[in-house]
Amino acid sequence: MCVRRVDVIVGLSAMSGTSARELIGKSSGGRKLIAVLYADMVGYSRLIGIDDVGTLKRLRALRSAVIDPAIDQHGGRIIQTAGDSLLVVFDSIDGAVSCAAKVQQEVPAHDGDHPCDRIIRFRIGLNIGDAIADGTDLHGDVVNVAARLQAECPPGGVYVTRAVRDHVRDRLDLVFEERGSLNLKNIARPIETFALALAAPVRLSHASGKTDYVFAGHGIDLHRQELRRAGQIVHVEPQVYDLLVHLVRNRDRVVSKDELFDTIWNGRIVSDATLSSRINAARKAIGDDGDRQALIKTIHRRGFRFIGKVEEAEPAPPNEPQKAADRQVEERPLPAVASRKPSIAVLPFVNLSQEPDTDYFSYGLTEDVIRLLARNRWLDVLSRHSAVAFKGRETDPRAIGAELAIRYLVQGTVTKRGERVSITVDLVSAETGHHLWWESYDFSLADILDVQKAMAQQIAAVIEPELARLEREAAVRRPPVNLGAWDCYQRGLYHLWGFTKPGLTEGTAMFRRAIELDPGFARAHGALAYVMLQSLVQRDPGERPSLLEEALRHGRTAVALDDQDCMNLCVVGRVLCFKHEFGEAAAYLEDAIRINPSFAQAYFALGFTLIVSGRASEALSYLDRAIELSPRDPHLASFHAIRAVGHLALGELETAERFARMATRIPNANHWPFALLVSLLGLTDRAEELRRAVDGLLQRYPGYTIATARSDFFFCGDRDLVERFLEGLRRAGLPEAANAVPPPLSSRALPA
Repeated sequence: MCVRRVDVIVGLSAMSGTSARELIGKSSGGRKLIAVLYADMVGYSRLIGIDDVGTLKRLRALRSAVIDPAIDQHGGRIIQTAGDSLLVVFDSIDGAVSCAAKVQQEVPAHDGDHPCDRIIRFRIGLNIGDAIADGTDLHGDVVNVAARLQAECPPGGVYVTRAVRDHVRDRLDLVFEERGSLNLKNIARPIETFALALAAPVRLSHASGKTDYVFAGHGIDLHRQELRRAGQIVHVEPQVYDLLVHLVRNRDRVVSKDELFDTIWNGRIVSDATLSSRINAARKAIGDDGDRQALIKTIHRRGFRFIGKVEEAEPAPPNEPQKAADRQVEERPLPAVASRKPSIAVLPFVNLSQEPDTDYFSYGLTEDVIRLLARNRWLDVLSRHSAVAFKGRETDPRAIGAELAIRYLVQGTVTKRGERVSITVDLVSAETGHHLWWESYDFSLADILDVQKAMAQQIAAVIEPELARLEREAAVRRPPVNLGAWDCYQRGLYHLWGFTKPGLTEGTAMFRRAIELDPGFARAHGALAYVMLQSLVQRDPGERPSLLEEALRHGRTAVALDDQDCMNLCVVGRVLCFKHEFGEAAAYLEDAIRINPSFAQAYFALGFTLIVSGRASEALSYLDRAIELSPRDPHLASFHAIRAVGHLALGELETAERFARMATRIPNANHWPFALLVSLLGLTDRAEELRRAVDGLLQRYPGYTIATARSDFFFCGDRDLVERFLEGLRRAGLPEAANAVPPPLSSRALPA
């Protein structure tokens, strides 16, 4: 296999022909100002492991049909190749950006239809700067930043630096979205990053180049979801494309603002300014403007109408029934977005200190909270620049929500007095103006920048589960008709977190429905994998292998769809841990923490994995961090219980007992912490306390036995730890009987 793989990669490398020395050698001092494109294939090693020959054949086809022609067309030269990555340089920044957009638009079409976990997608990073040639290699900060940017980019996306964005923003008909300042690995300074907003990916299924509507030198292809001008794709934002399609389809009448809000924004509250900006963008995309209104006319006080002459494609002939069916599907209204993710803005924290020179602290805190919240990919987090206009203004949250088209608002204050700083944070509904949550913090300023970082992590870590809870509860309150994928997903979470058999059954159904509505909804696949983990304790032990395999399949699909979502990585790590693949599990969980250092569940899961794999001494700091980040976490009982197991593994029985008792005092604790407490008291021969503890366990799980306990610990790879736990239960007098009575359903849940 290795020889075959190397042979193919050599063939790929032969497609390029420009050395770094040839590129830069003539420039002064061996340096040259260039644009660098770094592209990397997502999940290369995993796809090679599944099908090495087929994957490499598809990769070569993409290089030949899409990537290399795009590079040549836009004046690029390939400097370095590996099996899964390309380093390309351009003399023109415009050429580099246009090439990146073209590649990401066309790869999905030419790769064809494959299961979600086998699609080929690329990440692309773009930068501009000086580079140094060394033989066939190219070096310099410009290359390093481009490579690190692509690593942060979602599959199918393009990330660029501010220098690139500023150069092309008024020269190309493209839109960029702020992603904040990213701290990239081995890059000394934060890099201000922008995402290139790409139109919906091209999909091939019927005749190439066929358009459904033609007008004024432009064409709309509904199947590919493309706008074209003279045969070339015009890149527009998805909302702009949907708005244009709706106006063209309904060109026989005036379309009101309310209709556009309902159709394009799914009824969300959106300001007139937002609608105007999308109308202007649509006009610009088709060569119109607000003065001429030759194609899109504003009808005063009524709305908008498309007045250009439109030719429609002829219907499919009778001998092409499948294409006719495809046409019917294509002409259904296109949704504005695949899932209605909640949106949030963070207003600049108000500095109430008497020392004005501490403004930098409140500024930095705001930046860090935005950056960390943005790592929760189920949230739409607005950039700092979007909210800065409201700094220092007393504005009704509902007005801000309408202006920014957001659902939630974070606001706060910073007060520095001497060597102490006080911070308050409020989470507000931007739809109702109601305060949903608040917290205050008080810290000593040993190192103000360390405090700023720690506080940002703490605030982001607490806000995220609060938002998740609010979204779950809101989804359950909505009428159960015409639920979208996002609503089904949130309803599934609501039922999942109850950890009852009916709840898990309903949650499973909701997640499957979300996937049915939106097969590319990564988090729905991840949640389905997680609910399967929880169902393990309710099913016969003989069913566990098949359940784990199905959970792993959905977890890997979630990661294939979005490997920058910390929750997806965490779920796969949990499944692998339960399969006793501890090394790979830890790697996934470490990646989840790297992506989102505020994600308490990943710290807990990594501590859990280390304990059950015999590395308890390394685990405790991760469990401490989980509790620090989420002190009111719905899984706090599990946090404390697993901490007790860690101290049991280390022989620290007194400390283990303290954490077990803390876990039993959490209102939603299941039988697990009570079983741990019984074992610990049995190991220390505390007869009087033991009787009360056994009663508490049997109230929650009548008929609990040694056999039940052994089954509870199926995920543990440290056999000495399991036997120590069981020995404590034996000393407590629990029976060995193998036919345990099932527990009350409300108590049957795995340690979260």
